[in-house]
Amino acid sequence: MPQCKSWSVTCATLVFLAVSVAEPAPADQPDPTRWLTHLNDDLLPFWTSPEAVGVPEGRFPGWRCADGSLPIAGTACGGISVNRSSQTFRSVVAQSRQTYSYGIAFHLTGNTTYLDLAQAGSDRLFDEFLNTDTNLFNERIFDSD
Repeated sequence: MPQCKSWSVTCATLVFLAVSVAEPAPADQPDPTRWLTHLNDDLLPFWTSPEAVGVPEGRFPGWRCADGSLPIAGTACGGISVNRSSQTFRSVVAQSRQTYSYGIAFHLTGNTTYLDLAQAGSDRLFDEFLNTDTNLFNERIFDSD
């Protein structure tokens, strides 16, 4: 189903472009360079680490500690309880949100690295979460490793 994979990222990109040309921001909104600085300095370092992009790329982890590391099963870490760290599933919601975020990062910066991550995340949604028997997305995928 390759045409669907490419279509999802293309469609999302078109939506982003349509929204961006709607109306100018009100005068009380921060300068656009402030948004880019926040994206580049505060957000992207957390979301572009090797732990965030997954192995293979696009297989985003279901949980991450506040410092960006992957939780160790049975051990609490920043924002992750002992119980949650032992859960071995990834959710379609987390996968979708991270995929969407990389699409936004591409839209704001034009950096194709983020477009590639959005495409890899979209591919994983279709390859791992889509139940081809029902054509519905599974809410969770349980990891065997």
